[in-house]
Amino acid sequence: MREKGEVVSFVDGTARVRFERSDACARCGLCRAGFGTEPLLEVETEKPLSVGDKVTVEIKGPGFLRASILVFLIPLIFFLVGTLAGRALAINLSLKGNTVDLVGLAVGASVLGAVFAVLRIYENRLRKTKSFEVKIVEVQRKD
Repeated sequence: MREKGEVVSFVDGTARVRFERSDACARCGLCRAGFGTEPLLEVETEKPLSVGDKVTVEIKGPGFLRASILVFLIPLIFFLVGTLAGRALAINLSLKGNTVDLVGLAVGASVLGAVFAVLRIYENRLRKTKSFEVKIVEVQRKD
């Protein structure tokens, strides 16, 4: 997959590239993007870059699918399990009405936060394995 972006920072051989959200980008999840934010990706490169440079980034490799699954499927599963467990806990505590749903939501959100923290640690390990390759293949210098 190739995406065009803009360098927003460059420090010690690592460029932080901002992309516009495309259809392929929305399905990927490799970039750190929340709802309503533009995707950002850190790319190591030996090319000296400047803020504002337009770049084309190529992402490929067998770990690419695994990264997408980690970002989407695993958190979704844990959120649902956490929400159901929270609701069961609230029912066992004899809570009534909307409180059951609120407890379920709170537990689900807490579990989701913990999963993202664990995935963040795993992300650092995944980057070291180089199971997917992210490289800058084209640079258009800022005028």
